[in-house]
Amino acid sequence: MANRKCTNCGMSVSDIAAFCPNCGSPIGGSEPQKRINPIEGNAKIISRYETNQREEAPKEAPKKTKRSLKPLMIAGGAAGALLVMILGISIVAGGGKKINLDDYLQFQATGYDTVGRADCYFDRMAYENDVYEILDKKGIWDSEPGSKKAELAEELLSADYEPVLDKDSGLSNGDKVEVTTEYDASKYKKLGVKLTGGNKTFEVEELAPVQDFDPFSSLQVTFGGVSPMCTVALDGMADGLTYTASQDAGLAIGDTVTVSVSYNGGQDFSEFTADTGLKVTATEKTYEVKDMPHYPESLSEIPDDMKSKMDKVARESIAQMQTTEWKNDFELLGVDFVGYYYRTPKKINLYQESDYRLYMVYKIKVTTSAGSNFEFYNYWCFKNMEILPNGTCTCDLSDYEVGGEKHNIWDQFPREVNSSWSYYRGFNTTDAIFNQEIAKYTDLYDYESTVTDGNAQSVTGEAAEAEQ
Repeated sequence: MANRKCTNCGMSVSDIAAFCPNCGSPIGGSEPQKRINPIEGNAKIISRYETNQREEAPKEAPKKTKRSLKPLMIAGGAAGALLVMILGISIVAGGGKKINLDDYLQFQATGYDTVGRADCYFDRMAYENDVYEILDKKGIWDSEPGSKKAELAEELLSADYEPVLDKDSGLSNGDKVEVTTEYDASKYKKLGVKLTGGNKTFEVEELAPVQDFDPFSSLQVTFGGVSPMCTVALDGMADGLTYTASQDAGLAIGDTVTVSVSYNGGQDFSEFTADTGLKVTATEKTYEVKDMPHYPESLSEIPDDMKSKMDKVARESIAQMQTTEWKNDFELLGVDFVGYYYRTPKKINLYQESDYRLYMVYKIKVTTSAGSNFEFYNYWCFKNMEILPNGTCTCDLSDYEVGGEKHNIWDQFPREVNSSWSYYRGFNTTDAIFNQEIAKYTDLYDYESTVTDGNAQSVTGEAAEAEQ
């Protein structure tokens, strides 16, 4: 078989070929043809007879035919199936269906800026629903009831996860809170389930601003009583705080009381601020005792008009004794005022209402029906005079005491009286009064005295210098 060269590309071609297998040009033709890939163009090698027949027929360029895609589709499908199998094996080998525990964290920041609080809980209901759906699709309970695998599935379903916050108080807007959840990542691989997550960071936001708060703005401090025995009462205290006065009794005009505020027994108010959003701006405040009535600290503070009123009450009481006690066995000849004893408590003593006492001492002169004259002493004691802020003195003049022991008049004057039931109360000397009411209490009380051993004096006269 002889060969010849293609006139277009120069390739050696069989002499029976009608077209060059390399470039597709007609063999023996005078014009070059476009090069066609034999496979892509689906060119054929034909017989000489066909060539001769073709030469007699009108010449046409060879037609291109479409390549069949079916083999490629089959090959692609096989490759896809293989890829799915590989991925499936990879998923099973890596733990199967993933459950991200972080997806079930419910984080919340509450309270106020700078003292905010954070809390985070695990949404068990959502977790259990998702886990049950996964395990139910796997048919573990249906196909392997009571097996270790089923028990493991139950354990996964009821597993308890406790989120732990790296900080949960004293928070400000913009703070980051890291929440961690401990778990065993490989424990449930046999179920085709892989746990992930366990560490998530949340940002604190939308905390309300803290407001300054003066805990004394609504506090009402009220002083009561009489100086130096005033008391203090507190009202209008803020809820949740404890108010304490440095002294609550035994207060005198000019004294100061410091009121301090605390929370849960201490000076740390961070919890109070976290609860209320109020920042305490002061923890103590001082108040002065003023504009209060007071007990006279000296005899000279008792006004003369009050002394005169007391003297009148005492003399009226003495006049009434002639009928109530003496039974007319004594006749009153005269009454001489001989002075005062004014007893005041020492500051070291616990003050009591009856501790301020004014003793008005009198010499009482009487005579019997037989004409025998007799003298004795007694006192009328008035208690707790008060000097009001405007300088006025007040006293309950009906609240007085009369001293002296009872002495039967018949015993002293048996032939000169008519009644064996008559008596008088009194002392033989002023010293007896002093010893009984003053001297025995000098460790508890201070005193002033104007008593002059039976010598009459004016009730409104100047007081004598105090005896010590």
